Amino acid sequence: RAASASAAEGDAAGGGAPQRGVSWTEGRVGLYYTKRKDHKTDELGNIPEESYEDVVEPVGWDASAKRRLACQAVGAELGLEESQVSSRIDSLLALVPSLESALDVMKVADLARLAVASNDVAARLVALKTTFPTADVQTMVGHAPQLLLVDAGELAAAAERLQALLPGLDVGAAASVQPMLLRLRAPDKFVEDAKRLLPGKDVAKMLQKDPNLVLRLQTGEDLIPYDNGTAAQIAASLALRARGESGSDGVGSEAGW
Repeated sequence: RAASASAAEGDAAGGGAPQRGVSWTEGRVGLYYTKRKDHKTDELGNIPEESYEDVVEPVGWDASAKRRLACQAVGAELGLEESQVSSRIDSLLALVPSLESALDVMKVADLARLAVASNDVAARLVALKTTFPTADVQTMVGHAPQLLLVDAGELAAAAERLQALLPGLDVGAAASVQPMLLRLRAPDKFVEDAKRLLPGKDVAKMLQKDPNLVLRLQTGEDLIPYDNGTAAQIAASLALRARGESGSDGVGSEAGW
């Protein structure tokens, strides 16, 4: 019996059953490092799926570090010093403060084009406001900085095509929230598909209420352009690559639009 009691005590201290009042994790679980900002669990103790908002930025990877990297990349693209690029971007932000939040996610090629066009930005903003008098141009450009690189006449033509198909839609106001409405390659096909997917609904009224609805109704070449561009741009890029060539922005589009 004494031997049995001694063995039981050894098990409790080693790898067997825990001693009364001692957590079973003691001595078995080491430190756990996580990228999450907070330790969250549901009512059953399960850890929820990780989302971008929950992740802590790497040490030193703050807004200024991202800005420096962007300036270095653009400088290499344009053959300019980092300080020169930074000065041009400062000029851009003075005119379009809403661009601040877009700098972190913009493609380097687009940022380089904006830096080159910095002296023309004020005129381009006026042209956008003239073309879309009901639009919040600052918000619109904050959502889609590439608008500053597109000819105002081209945007006006795109708006007119959509307006003719959906007379009840204030295109300028809706595009302030979702500029994708100005980027539809085939607006007639888009409206046709929207009416088919939303039978009996007033598509113009629904888009006015929620312009982001366009993202859920896109098909074919109008699918959301991610980092590699639209379906058409990706096809053009692959064709260039097959020939051993490359476009000015990697997606076969001079303006990236």
